Formats: sequence, structure tokens, C-alpha cells
Amino acid sequence: MQFGLEEILTLMEKMEQTGLSGFVYRDQETEIRLKGKKAPSWKKARSQEKQTEIAEKEICEEKEENLKEVLCPMVGTFYAAPSQDDDPFISVGDTVKKGQVIGIVEAMKLMNEIRSEYSGVVEEILVQNEQLVEYEQPLIRIRQ
Repeated sequence: MQFGLEEILTLMEKMEQTGLSGFVYRDQETEIRLKGKKAPSWKKARSQEKQTEIAEKEICEEKEENLKEVLCPMVGTFYAAPSQDDDPFISVGDTVKKGQVIGIVEAMKLMNEIRSEYSGVVEEILVQNEQLVEYEQPLIRIRQ
């Protein structure tokens, strides 16, 4: 596998987002070792801007009749059910509780349960099964 600057930067961002302190990749031709450290000031400024945008978005959402969005915490593939033969975790109209599993995101061969941050009624499911999802992409909307 070949790693370019883009792939290495993506790995570094994922480490920062997930709080990993280190990462090692090794094959017959390549060895990559990444070690986490304190974020540079330009990253902090960018992070603060992103947090401000998120806060502003949350304020707007609250004004929309208590409609909340559950955002994806990582990049990966979204799965709506535990397996192909099972029913989806949630459907439109279902009542969900804070902490309830609403889906799974596979990232770097790891299955991560995505839990609702809110209690309420599922108004809209914004992603489909096996869809690629991005960091902070809205997954569902819940009316509180």
C-alpha cells in the first residue's frame, strides 16, 4: 500500500479526533509511525472555528421546534442494522432514548456503535444502509 501526503494527513486528523496517542503501519515495503502530541496553534484556531460553527448550528436547530440532529462522530461506512438479516436499529416514527444505538459506523475495520445524544421521536433518517459517511454528517433528526 502506498501512502501519500493526503493519506498521512487524514491519519493524523483521525488520531486527533479519536484521541489516539500513536499509530503504526507496517508492510513489506513501508513503515509509518505516528505519535500524537499537542495540537499546533493553527489547528486549535481551526478547531475553535469548527466548535463555534457547531454551537451556532445547535442554536438554530433548537429554534426549529426542538428538532435535533445526531451527527456522525467519524468517517466510515454506516450500517442501519446489526447484520443484513436483522431489522434496522431505528425507523422513522420510533421513539428513541438518549444513549440508544441508532446505527453502526465501520471505520478502519472497527465497528463503532452510534448512540443517540437525545431522547425523542425519529423524524427523519438522513443516511442509507452501507452509505459512506463523513465526520459531523447528520445521521438522523429527532423531535424532542
